[in-house]
Amino acid sequence: MPVEMGMFANQNCAGKLRQQYTLDRLAAHFALETESAPSS
Repeated sequence: MPVEMGMFANQNCAGKLRQQYTLDRLAAHFALETESAPSS
């Protein structure tokens, strides 16, 4: 399956999404409202 350049990819069935680019693209694709995540 092709992956968009810069998008987080992992062959495992689960992974924690941390890259802001990936989060932004997913939010845009699913028309989600974004809110600031707490810093850790």
